[in-house]
Amino acid sequence: MQQKRLSINANITVEETKTLDKILHAAGFQTRTDYITALLQTTIYGTAQALHKLPSAVDSWIHTVRDLAQTRDKILHAILDAYDEIALPVIAMRGGKTALELLRSEIEASVLEKCGVLPAPEDLDTCMKIYQNIRRPTLLQHRTAQLADQYRANISAPPSNGGTQS
Repeated sequence: MQQKRLSINANITVEETKTLDKILHAAGFQTRTDYITALLQTTIYGTAQALHKLPSAVDSWIHTVRDLAQTRDKILHAILDAYDEIALPVIAMRGGKTALELLRSEIEASVLEKCGVLPAPEDLDTCMKIYQNIRRPTLLQHRTAQLADQYRANISAPPSNGGTQS
């Protein structure tokens, strides 16, 4: 069974269309559809699986963008993993801002070890906001459990008499 194909519209002028057609013809594309299909397939699958060959400059640009996106995803996952592994208790009890103030260097070291890249401070801040939203149930459970344990410990502790003897 063949997959349904979709169409895409472009918002370019008639003059831009004429220029595009000249460039595409010089690059060996018979139609705009062939070029756009090659462009999209190369972006999605990489060069090996694309049906049509793109000009090397376009191919290189697409690979750069794909590599950047994949690296960015890898960094995001490494940051979220570091928050889970290193900072979850602090985030749950004291908040994301405090966790980053206290544990930034450990989190950066974890991401550097996993990705070979040191995350930018704004990436850590942005990821913290994401983390606090997607892990909200876990953070609330951890906080509730910790506060309940503290409460139980305070109730079961013998009352102090303020240092006076009776």
